[in-house]
Amino acid sequence: MESPAKTLSRGLAEHVEAVCKHYLSNGRRSGNYWIVGDVDNHVGRSLYVRLKGPLSGKGARGKWADSAGGEHGDLLDLIAAREGFASLRDTLDEARRFLRRPLSAPTAGQGERSSDRDTITLARRIWNTGRGLSACAKDHRRSRSRGLALSSSAVLSRAAGRSLSHIAGAGRRGHESRRRDHGRSSHMARSRAQG
Repeated sequence: MESPAKTLSRGLAEHVEAVCKHYLSNGRRSGNYWIVGDVDNHVGRSLYVRLKGPLSGKGARGKWADSAGGEHGDLLDLIAAREGFASLRDTLDEARRFLRRPLSAPTAGQGERSSDRDTITLARRIWNTGRGLSACAKDHRRSRSRGLALSSSAVLSRAAGRSLSHIAGAGRRGHESRRRDHGRSSHMARSRAQG
């Protein structure tokens, strides 16, 4: 099975001229090459990208070289250098964005920030305490007393909106109290160290 990097490199090579126009917009086509000053997209003739040739192997399209700096590589290397990416994951995700392919799924422990987990936990806690259900019941009773027949989805969406605004406020209050607690604990640690 081919690696994701090789698959994306080949996908970029299939659209090499579009890649060049996007990332090296100050360059221009000259015969079978895209010519530009350098990977920083300066005007010039030092860097050239092959526009014709096979998708892989010797003389493959998408291969590039900078005769002034001595840099060379494929289109993934070009994107990494142009965008300043230090990790392969960021480079592959940028290539996926360019090719309009789904981004890589975060592995365990990556991609989900602790604040996201805190918000999800808080939302579940609020819902389980019945705030969401009581708001839903109040809306339903109000609509019936006014002679309105709200659909259950409308009632639920109103309740969800209330719960989400409450969650946002509670999340901010929780974050502020954690900051105050952290400040107190830092102060206590400093006073212990001094004493």
